[in-house]
Amino acid sequence: MFLSCCQNSDSNSSSAMLQIELKHGTTKYPLEVSPDYQLCDLKEEAQRLTGVPVAQQKLILNGQTLVADPDYENKTLKEYSLRNGSRVMILGKRFDASKDPNLADILQIEKSVNALEKDFGIIRGQIIQASSGKGINVDPKYLNKESKAYSEQLMRLIEELDSIKLEPHQAEAKAKRKAVATCINVKLDEVESLFEKINQIQ
Repeated sequence: MFLSCCQNSDSNSSSAMLQIELKHGTTKYPLEVSPDYQLCDLKEEAQRLTGVPVAQQKLILNGQTLVADPDYENKTLKEYSLRNGSRVMILGKRFDASKDPNLADILQIEKSVNALEKDFGIIRGQIIQASSGKGINVDPKYLNKESKAYSEQLMRLIEELDSIKLEPHQAEAKAKRKAVATCINVKLDEVESLFEKINQIQ
């Protein structure tokens, strides 16, 4: 059972649920749906189950292609003649994450974050040593300048990450974007603590 994705669907309908079957290739997916849901709802669920993006799906019922009716946008699954035991064939290719340009962009940002982290390692070490009173000769103004530059670069990367728009079927890219964003935020929090350490250097 799933919630309607369409604004005009009646999610509070008391109609008996339908037991249908989706088929993609040789794989079958039993599914329970409300007869009052719309075609977009069925396509969203088909995407979740099969990995075929909504825009690339072609749904076949009893030899007929199910298409949205421009003159009747609230047309329900029942009005498409779906019944208990109906079998809907899904044509279309699964989304290939390895060819996702958005995922490639996210991986490039992750690579940039790692490069920044590596370059900043020396400055971090100097801040920690100097603030712990180990007496290394280093200018606090220089450390502050380098830390600020590092922080600004991280901020630009997280803004670039946020600008990447993803579709529901891009699950791998979504997970990677979340992981990279978390990583950047952790590093930004660390920089704030390093600024405090710089203030302790005499």
